[in-house]
Amino acid sequence: MSLDPALLAMLTQTITHAPLLGRDAYGVPAYALASGVSYPARVSMASRRFRNADGSEVVAALVAHIALFEPVSPDDAFVLPDGSQPKVVRVHQPVDETGRIHHTQVFFG
Repeated sequence: MSLDPALLAMLTQTITHAPLLGRDAYGVPAYALASGVSYPARVSMASRRFRNADGSEVVAALVAHIALFEPVSPDDAFVLPDGSQPKVVRVHQPVDETGRIHHTQVFFG
């Protein structure tokens, strides 16, 4: 899957994605950030409210639109262009008419 060239031209930044490998005995997540994969992206300010599974409200401060076409989890790690690794609030992956992931939106708190 690939994005329309005009849309891809808007993704001028790079984000690194590292899936969750597991958790230690204390529940601390483990990632292989050194072997993470980088993707074209666009990070911008956002102010969106979401409800967690437990019903509590969370606010996203940033949203990243990423040329990432495989399923990801909110438990995965993402390193932003400035080197920060903010907490993922929500992941949205719209699909096209064939059921394939069109792109990935990640909202950060």
